[in-house]
Amino acid sequence: MSASIEVRLTEPQYNFINSQERFALFAAGLGSGKSFVGSHWAREKMANEPKSKGFIGANTYNQLRNATLTTFFRVLDQFNIAYKYNQQRNIIEVAGRTIYAYSLENFDNIRGIEIGWAWLDEVRDTPEDAFKVVMGRLRDPNAVAHQMRLTSSPSGFNWLYDYFVGQKKTQDFRLVQGTSYENPFLPDGYIDSLRGSYDAKTFDQEVLGQFVNTGQGQVYYAFSRDRNVKLCGRDPRFPVMVGMDFNVNPMTAVIFQCIDNVVFVVDEIFQMGSRTETMGEYILKNYGRGVQIIPDSTGHRVTTNSNRSDHEILRGMGFRVEYNKNPARMDRYNVVNNLLEKDRLIISPKCVNLIKDLEQVSFKEGSSQLDIGNDKTLTHISDALGYGCWFCFPIIRPASGVYSY
Repeated sequence: MSASIEVRLTEPQYNFINSQERFALFAAGLGSGKSFVGSHWAREKMANEPKSKGFIGANTYNQLRNATLTTFFRVLDQFNIAYKYNQQRNIIEVAGRTIYAYSLENFDNIRGIEIGWAWLDEVRDTPEDAFKVVMGRLRDPNAVAHQMRLTSSPSGFNWLYDYFVGQKKTQDFRLVQGTSYENPFLPDGYIDSLRGSYDAKTFDQEVLGQFVNTGQGQVYYAFSRDRNVKLCGRDPRFPVMVGMDFNVNPMTAVIFQCIDNVVFVVDEIFQMGSRTETMGEYILKNYGRGVQIIPDSTGHRVTTNSNRSDHEILRGMGFRVEYNKNPARMDRYNVVNNLLEKDRLIISPKCVNLIKDLEQVSFKEGSSQLDIGNDKTLTHISDALGYGCWFCFPIIRPASGVYSY
């Protein structure tokens, strides 16, 4: 089925590909070749089980298309293996073999298929129910060995931990761990840049591939009133920036300056029942048009109660509006925690609502979902802070195509 090509593997990658257990998880750091090793396992599974149907899945459609299948097709091309991908039918045909390719967002769509093997990529945020559904489809009668492989960075003590380390682990489950350090092809200085972007807990998770408690309890666990709340005021020598969230009750913003790689939050805006125009008028009155606004990126959309988007309203008032696509929530939390832990985020004591958010926003027990209880005002102003912090200090990930071979 494939040409004879030497594939260089790290020791954890080798152990993962050659594991015999029914279920195996490669839990590893950024740039450690997770999609690469998953692709090679799938390629070998196809070669060894030509009559068995396979399955490739990822947490979201964008992950499936932009990372998982991009890597898988690159591996097939490397081995001169022809394939056809029918995106509408979610089917890949490879030398007479059938592979289903689905995102796990709508996992009920998977219930009608039968497969002999499955590879699930970047499943750290995938619901446990999706995993169970795929597990239940491993019943293709043509399979020699019904097996599933998962590749992902960890995410707290979630269901991945339960099955591969914790109380649900059996002899059918094997954990193989790897770190970013084991990939010699990462750009020079990349891991050092991650160390600068992450607090200690997140570094252990995202680089060392360890299960750590970042998805339970207080979201902004690095916040300390003693370290992070200090008198600070606007410095006229430096530009003013505004992080903004467009929720109506409340509409929130943080006024900050970035000086010598330290974020100083000098004021907050917390308006109930507000409109974008009202927020803009307050900023104009107190800080002028020269400020740079970093808002929630969804504000570029036109809403049903206005023929202009929030961003267009602010630009029409003379503001400079800059935004990136909103980062993943956990990435945004990680950036804020890193700055807090390293004393690079200083907050004026007048920002009482922001301080309340940093102290009280928490995760639901056993999940990465937020638990705000009955206080619907929580999370919005800390989101506004996160947009600003991410804009100034984004986490730079390795470009797609950095592999370990």
